[in-house]
Amino acid sequence: MLKIIISLILIIIEKSNESDYEPTCNDIESKSADLQLRRHLFCDYDPTLRPSLSAHSTLNVDVRFIPKFIDFSDISNSIDFHTWLILTWDDVHLHWNPDEFAGITLHHVKSNEIWVPDFTVFNSGDLSLDQSNMPLTDCILSKNGTVQCAISRVFTAHCPADFSDWPYDNHNCTLHFGSWLYFGDEINYRFEEDAILMEEFVQSNEWNVKIGNLAKSSEIYETSLDSMLFMNVEIQRRSTRGILIYITPAIVLSILTVLALCLDFSSPERTTLISTNFICHIYCIFDLHWYLPSNNAVGSPKILIFYETSLIITAFTLIFTAFMRKIYALTVPTPQWIVFTVDFIYNCPIGQYLKIKSLCKKEANISNDTDNQTEQLQNNDTLWMECVNLLELLAFVSIIITYIILLGLLTPATPRNIMELYVF
Repeated sequence: MLKIIISLILIIIEKSNESDYEPTCNDIESKSADLQLRRHLFCDYDPTLRPSLSAHSTLNVDVRFIPKFIDFSDISNSIDFHTWLILTWDDVHLHWNPDEFAGITLHHVKSNEIWVPDFTVFNSGDLSLDQSNMPLTDCILSKNGTVQCAISRVFTAHCPADFSDWPYDNHNCTLHFGSWLYFGDEINYRFEEDAILMEEFVQSNEWNVKIGNLAKSSEIYETSLDSMLFMNVEIQRRSTRGILIYITPAIVLSILTVLALCLDFSSPERTTLISTNFICHIYCIFDLHWYLPSNNAVGSPKILIFYETSLIITAFTLIFTAFMRKIYALTVPTPQWIVFTVDFIYNCPIGQYLKIKSLCKKEANISNDTDNQTEQLQNNDTLWMECVNLLELLAFVSIIITYIILLGLLTPATPRNIMELYVF
């Protein structure tokens, strides 16, 4: 019985000794310099605090972009900037002596293990997106505390589109970068001349993209200084499709309208040509209405103004033709004011030129003998015919001048200054 009691006592003592024993980590802890370095760096490290020894000191963060491609939405007036964002800064809490850790000079960590500066776009093109948080990525620590993170980001920014020169439209966009959490006296984003590397950039099939240099600006927000970066992006549409589908038909329809005036106003071919031209105008305007991106656009497309004006000219030509037929068929005596007006126009210097053209057009109906002009004007039928010829010639010249002005409107305008779109 005594032996049993003694055995129980010994077992209890042994168990109590085992409970006081604290097991150590795996033996690899004493062999792996990387594990020792990690335990050294992240002992009492807080990734939510800005790495600074003083609350009033400024942390410099170097910014570099490696753009991949850019998507521009002419419906939502937004630009998606796909890029590699490289941020470099010094963390005073993450440095070590390589001699104490087997000569290690670099160490790889995840971005959620360390403090990472927030870098976002202010002029967001989609407020439902959270563009302030950094996605998970790999970062490199160096022995002197320098941290470098390469982050794959898509920045969606608002870009006010201007379709006035469509399909030759250019859109000047500005991406406004900065920090939401810190002011300029806490984090200073800076860049060098080669802050944008375009070696890996892929051009779009629809747009020609040109990225300008970064610009830095600072403004006083209440009592603190806010530091911001601006990136200029110029987007130009590849206009081949628009020219083939809409510009070329616009020019052809204009030529047909002018050619219709060269036909005899009493011929059915002229009426048929003008009517067909009028229907084609309506079809093009309806098709253009559905194709043009007009959501929140700045300015009216000039191509739409061209088609609308050309439609009005075609309708005028059709009404004018019917009016000329009615005048030519008149048998009533010619009013004196029409006689004086026609005589005045034909006898002025410009009228002499117009008369030559009118005589050339109606050579079969009007005599070339200028000595008989007074006798022809006294004839009622000749006066009405001269009036019709004069009106047709004036309409022909006016329509040609109008189309020349309209075609000039289709030429691209001078690009505006990029920075004019955003004024702070």
